[in-house]
Amino acid sequence: MTARTAGGDVLTLLQEQHELLARVAELAALQAGLIDQEATESLLENLSRRQQILARVSEIDGRVTLAVAALSVTDPQFALIEQRRAAVRELSQAILEQDRRDLAQLHLRRDGLARSLAQLSQGSAARGAYAPAVAASPSFQDRSA
Repeated sequence: MTARTAGGDVLTLLQEQHELLARVAELAALQAGLIDQEATESLLENLSRRQQILARVSEIDGRVTLAVAALSVTDPQFALIEQRRAAVRELSQAILEQDRRDLAQLHLRRDGLARSLAQLSQGSAARGAYAPAVAASPSFQDRSA
């Protein structure tokens, strides 16, 4: 395999990786909407799709890393490869930032639910404290008289 072919193979891998990450970015945007809608089932399906795509992205990343390490910096496509790797990193960073925002939103929802449940529990306890005492019904009644 020539260096030029190796560089071309790396560019092909980087293109595929970028396309897959673009799909993950679309799913990340969808994820934010699903969180807002509290659509748990759809959110879990979305996360599963993302996981499958990210597994492929990770596989490609390993292959790219090995291939780039074997390339010479004098390879005619080296500069283009570095530009495409930078584009992949930028897209990955944007996805990571979206995920951090989504995680913060999920934490807010969780904390809000915890407060609501605590208030509900306190309200039940308060009602119980002020409820009229119920007389215990006798378990035995003399019916012979």
